Amino acid sequence: MVVLVVGGFFIYPLTALALALSGRSVQANARNPLNPLAMQVAFTVPFALPVVLTLAHFSPGRFYPAMMIVLGAHYLPFVTLYGMWPWYVLAGALIMGGFALGWVAPLGSATGGWLTCAALLAFAIAGWRIVVAEERREVA
Repeated sequence: MVVLVVGGFFIYPLTALALALSGRSVQANARNPLNPLAMQVAFTVPFALPVVLTLAHFSPGRFYPAMMIVLGAHYLPFVTLYGMWPWYVLAGALIMGGFALGWVAPLGSATGGWLTCAALLAFAIAGWRIVVAEERREVA
């Protein structure tokens, strides 16, 4: 649980570093009027952590399902922010998965953590492939 919470704070800096090292822009399009929304969305997860950690204190098995729901809800505004409907798929999968695991396996395990990892990895690979395909079309 500690690794997930602490590690989560490094997601943006590591992503920005990877983008910079690959020669890609770290900044969002300056013309996007929704840029302030990005900062607001970023703080939804840390502000929800006290609720998740309180739940986990009384029912440790519900930590991962609760984090799945919080993380999924945090991705919903990305659809509007970035204009990309696939964020609905990721958000929906995490929210529904967290809800299902919370009810099916309330005493649970780290299954929710592994499922979230798999979903995020699959989404990252799919997103990367979309970006590469778009760049190829622009070059052609």
